[in-house]
Amino acid sequence: IVPNLHPARRLVGGGSNGAHAIGILTGLPGGEFQKRFSSYFLWEGGYTLRDPKALTGQHLLICWWDKSLKPRLAPLAAQAKATKVDTETIEMAGVGHEFPAEYYPKFRDWIQRKVLYFGLEEASAALDASMKACRWGASCQALRDVLDCADDTCPQWPKAQDALKSAIAEANAKGTTI
Repeated sequence: IVPNLHPARRLVGGGSNGAHAIGILTGLPGGEFQKRFSSYFLWEGGYTLRDPKALTGQHLLICWWDKSLKPRLAPLAAQAKATKVDTETIEMAGVGHEFPAEYYPKFRDWIQRKVLYFGLEEASAALDASMKACRWGASCQALRDVLDCADDTCPQWPKAQDALKSAIAEANAKGTTI
């Protein structure tokens, strides 16, 4: 675990036996494992996850080969969805016990939407609204939220930088600090 990584951006994933280990760890008493991560990736394994409720409110991606673990993992995915776990699946047709490069874009998309940039649109909208209303405290919080989940490749990044400059200029004009 990278200790200074934002808790909402921590992902744990495993394939085959690694996924089984994650399933077992989420079932340990006390929920310590779930406190460390917000997102989970299980590839061709993980049916050892006995109670998906342990991941309520978190993100889960389950991948399987169509002729392998689908009978075990598809019901697990359905159970997780029913218990309010944000669950997505990828069925990898005809690939065997592999994770071929042709599925990397789907996996990358999930990581960007659910881990790296999750909450960015909402934070950006809150920043816009608070800046328009000249609510500087709320603007600073929204700015922190945007910068927590944006990087310089996101279109929200320059907007957040401009918002920061505007807030500083407004505070300076009023003789206050932000």
